[in-house]
This record gives sequence, structure tokens and C-alpha cells, in this order.
Amino acid sequence: MTMKSLRTPLLIATAIATWAASPTVLANRTVSLADMALRYYNQAAQQGDPEAQNRLGVLYDQGQLVAQNPAQALAWFRRAAEQGYPVAQYNLGLLLAQGRGTAADPAQAATWFLKAAEQGYPPAQEQMATLLDQGLGLKADPVQAVVWLKKAAQNGNPEAQNALALRLLEGRGLGKDATEAVRWLSQAAETGSVVAQHNLGVIYREGQAPVARDPALALKWLGAAANQGYSAAQNKLGWMLEKGEAGPADPAAARAWFQKAAEAGEVHSQLHLAQLAEQARAWPEALHWYQRAAAQNNAIAQNQLGLIYLDGKAALSLAPDATAARAWFHKAALQNNADALANLGIMAETGQGSAIDLAAARAWFQTAADLGHPLAQTRLGTLFLQQNQIQEAALWITRAAEAGYAPAQNNLGTLFEKGQGLTKDPVQAAAWYRKAADQGDRIAQFNLGLLFRDGVGVARNEETALAWFQKSAEQGHAKAQFNLAQLYERLLEQAKTPPPAAPSPTPPATPPAAVPVPAPPAMPTMAPSAPPAAPAGPRDNSSAPAAHTPR
Repeated sequence: MTMKSLRTPLLIATAIATWAASPTVLANRTVSLADMALRYYNQAAQQGDPEAQNRLGVLYDQGQLVAQNPAQALAWFRRAAEQGYPVAQYNLGLLLAQGRGTAADPAQAATWFLKAAEQGYPPAQEQMATLLDQGLGLKADPVQAVVWLKKAAQNGNPEAQNALALRLLEGRGLGKDATEAVRWLSQAAETGSVVAQHNLGVIYREGQAPVARDPALALKWLGAAANQGYSAAQNKLGWMLEKGEAGPADPAAARAWFQKAAEAGEVHSQLHLAQLAEQARAWPEALHWYQRAAAQNNAIAQNQLGLIYLDGKAALSLAPDATAARAWFHKAALQNNADALANLGIMAETGQGSAIDLAAARAWFQTAADLGHPLAQTRLGTLFLQQNQIQEAALWITRAAEAGYAPAQNNLGTLFEKGQGLTKDPVQAAAWYRKAADQGDRIAQFNLGLLFRDGVGVARNEETALAWFQKSAEQGHAKAQFNLAQLYERLLEQAKTPPPAAPSPTPPATPPAAVPVPAPPAMPTMAPSAPPAAPAGPRDNSSAPAAHTPR
């Protein structure tokens, strides 16, 4: 249960202002304004004034003007509550629910909240809705919870208005009604409720039928909450400004809001600042923000720290440290971060920081593969292939290929070309090679070039073969470079050969020897020492943060 702060009525400060301005009082050093306040609060309280009793309860609970003493606070709240003062009844309920100054007693807390709620005190009505919804101190009753929530909202309680709006958006205990939700959020936002301002801004930013997206209103309300220091709103405002959702993009202003949110501990902003710094190769700043986010148990940041320590960073005077890398990967893996699980698999498979352990690698890859991680599915398939478990290999490689992972698409093409675990099908092989080649996979580009050169699964076309070899060769693929050279040599020889004579009954000369066809390449492996691919651009991780591409 979310408990609220103690309540005290607004006090008129005229008398204190008069004392503070009085030369007589200021000249008399023996007079303490705190003592004077306490003297008169006590005098009024001893005469049974419930407001004074409640105020003394607040002072003792919070340690203002007096030493903190929850038991004394409880006693003063009880004296005022027993006189029927609703604010004190609410405050007494809070202390009983939280066990401050006494043992926690949810049932007694509910009794006092109900007394205050029945007198129309909005915070108590909102609290009753929470108790009934969660069954705290009394039997759960979702229907009555909504009744009390509506009463509190209608009485102007912004927390209840926000809670009622969320129920309307979710259709929880009420029919879904985004329009009505916006009405309640607007009322709460106008009173200055940062939570309502944030939620209203989110609705206008994303749209929720029939409420249309309205970037200008989203900017207004997120800005209002951000200016009050609400870090979640600062993060979303940063994204709006960075992406130019309500006008021209303003990266500088966006970064300033991300900075404010990050310094306040907003983890998604910390992560985004780290990613921006990494893209700019500002490694000290990247390390700082990754560490801040990782300290909040952010799995993406923990995985990225693992990558940094695995490779080392000269700019940080960090030597490669496989032990530290494994420790960070483990932290992220405990949260089922698929990238970290895959990276642990690669470390075990390649023996980074320890002996090669293929059984452990398979276990890490299996867990990540079950989470839908295409690299892990591909590596798992490769391990199955090496162990001659062909059907399992084909299953996992197919899953990764169908998810659009280029290395797996190339491997699937190889399986179709060889007929390993699948019916031999050169046409399917060419189709999968093409999918990977179009994504820039140099091995697939080379394999596709071979098929066009030899007319396997596709019509023979040396010009097309040359084009694919060229793409692969430009990425440093040695066999593509070799075959490209052979094709150019053949074209050169053809250019030197004179046109053939008129047809003759005599048999033609023996054709030149065919260019040897290299065997299809072995299943490709990921290079664990290569750095992870940089993200294509900043990711909006305000709602669902995306991981970097793992190695």
C-alpha cells in the first residue's frame, strides 16, 4: 500500500510574522520562537483543541521544533481523532498502518481511515479505495473501492483523480473511457499534480483512442511536470525534443533534460546519455553513466560494462579484463538479459578468461535462444551441427533466419545447398543467401556469387556473379577477391580470343579448363573479439529500453 504524508491544516502565520518583526522580541535573546510556538500549541492542545493536538502530532512525527517521537505523535493524533477531527483520524490511520510509534495494525488503521472518509475527507477516501482494492486491513471489495475513489476524485483529490483516470484507461473496475480519463487527469494536472501532468502528457504524446495524438499538448504537460523536477517527464521531454516530435529537433535542449533526469537518478536517461557518449567515443562519460545505470540494476548497462571490460579501452586506461566482464554479464544474465546470456555463451565457447567449455556455452546459448535471441539461436545451431545433431541445428538456424538475422540466413542457405538436416534445395539456398546478402553479409554475398557463376539454383550469369563477388571482396572476403580475380582473368582471355569462324562440321577445339569452384564455406562463426555493432541511432527507451547489438 502506498501511504501518504501526514496532513495539517493551513496555519495563519500573522502572529509569528509580527513577533519576528518586533524589536522587543528580537532584543530578548532568551525568547525562542520555537519555544513560543510549542508553548501555545501545548496550551491549546491541553484545552482539547483538536487542530493543535493534530499539529503537535505532526511536529513529533517529523521531528520539527521538537525531537522526533513517533509514540508522542501517535498519542496526540489519537486525542484529536477521538474528538472526531478527520485530519487527525487520517494521520492516526497512517501511523497505525505503517507501524510508527506502535505495532502495525492494518485493521485499526482501516477503522480510522473509514471514520475520516465518512466525514468527506478526500485523502482518507482515496486511502479507503486503496485498502479495499488490495484487501489491506479489511476484506477486498473492488466495487466499493471504485465508489470511494470516485468520491475522493469528485471532492478534488488529485491523487484519486489520477488513480481514477488510470482505471478508466485500463478498464479496471470501470469501462474503458480515455476521454473521461483525460478529463480527470486534466483536473488533477491543473492543480499542479506532477504525476497527472506526466500521465496526461504521455496520452497526448502517444494517443489513446478516441483521444488523438497532440504533440503540442504533450510538450506542454510533460514540460510542466519536468519543470517541477519529475524525472520521468524530463526523460520523455528529452525524447520529444531530440526527435523533433513537436517542432524542429533540439538536441542541445534534449540533452539538458536527459542530464537533469539522469542526475536525479532516472535510469533510462542515464542509459541514453551513456549510449550517446559511446557513439561519440567519449568513453569516460559513457563509463560514468553506464556505471550509474548499472548500480540501479539496469541489465542493459550491466551488459555494456561487460563488453567494455572484455575488450578494454585505451581511452579509459582499461586493459581487457575477462573476469570483470564475466561478472557484469552475470549480473545482467540474472535478469534474463538475452544479450548478456549470449555473451556468456561466447566467452565459454571461445575460452575467454577460462578454458573452453562447450557444455556451458550450449547452456547459455539455449537460455538466450529460448528468449528469442537470434545470435544465440545461430550459435546454438552451429554447436548442434558440430556435434552432428543436424535436425536440432536446422531448427535453431531456421528460427534465427526467419527472424531476419543475416548470419543465420546465410547458414540456412548452406544447409539447403548441402542438404544437411533439410531436403537439398538449391533454389531455397539461393533465396536465403539473397536475404542475407541484401543485408550486407559478405559470406552470403560470396556464396550467392558462386551460385550465379555456376548456375546452381539460379540461371547462370557471370555478370551477376561478378557483382556479388565485388560486394563481398570490398568487405575483405579473401575467396571472393580470388574468384573475382579469376573472373576478370577469364574476361580478359575472352577479349583476346578472336571471333569464332563460320560453323564447320569438324568438332570444336577443347574448351579452356573451367575455373575451379571452391567448396562452399564452412559455417560462419561470430568473432568474439570484434566490437559490438553500434546502434543505428538513439533509442527511445522511455518505455521499453532496447539493448545494444551483442557481439
